[in-house]
Amino acid sequence: MMKKYFLMLGAALLSIALVSCKKDDKNDTLKEDENGGNSIYPSLNGTNYYPIVLDETTAKEIESRIVCDLRPNDGTNNLWVWDNTYAGSESAGLSFYGLTEGWVSLKVGTVGWSGAGWNVTKEAPNFSKLADIAQSPKSYYLHIGYKGAAGVAHELQLVYSTQEKKFTVGDGEYDGRAALAPISNDGKFVANEWNEYEISIADLGIDYTVDLVDSEGKPAAGTNVFVCLSGGETGVEINLDAVFIYKK
Repeated sequence: MMKKYFLMLGAALLSIALVSCKKDDKNDTLKEDENGGNSIYPSLNGTNYYPIVLDETTAKEIESRIVCDLRPNDGTNNLWVWDNTYAGSESAGLSFYGLTEGWVSLKVGTVGWSGAGWNVTKEAPNFSKLADIAQSPKSYYLHIGYKGAAGVAHELQLVYSTQEKKFTVGDGEYDGRAALAPISNDGKFVANEWNEYEISIADLGIDYTVDLVDSEGKPAAGTNVFVCLSGGETGVEINLDAVFIYKK
């Protein structure tokens, strides 16, 4: 795990494609009743949300069910690009939930490798609430929306302290690890469209009750919670949206 972070992507860069906060006319799917979600998206009908990448409109719709907000805020929470290996890319089109809002779109640079981490300090509001996931890990899922080209795969990691749970999304393999089948489109990856993934926290085996330490075992003030890597080919793009942990 890289320890030096040289480029921080702030809120403005993460919202490059922010056109408006208006819902797409064909997808008025986010509104909820007083008892909770009634969206056509099952991923918005859960409880106990821990958002990592999520647009403001959707976050507002599930606000009462957000336990701990892990999204970058240019303070306690930051998206760090390692050694300037990614650059921000234009997130054109509609978001995972059919909104005209931005998402995280990164393009591999010329360094020969790539990596970025969503880092959160213990001072983040309700950070201690991550430990609540350990009470019923089989009920919690990591949800991811990914869009990318055919024949391109990326490594993602759910991270906490020194734990790194690796898996692959996209089309093909990354570092010898085959991409997961999406839960969308009957399990078939669709290039240049949003693909939906869900993984049980119990299957990933991550433990949010351990002490925060660095790679040398010394106490740490914070931790990466999510990581992406896209290899070293210049111009390869990764688009991520609707990344969160939630309880079904």
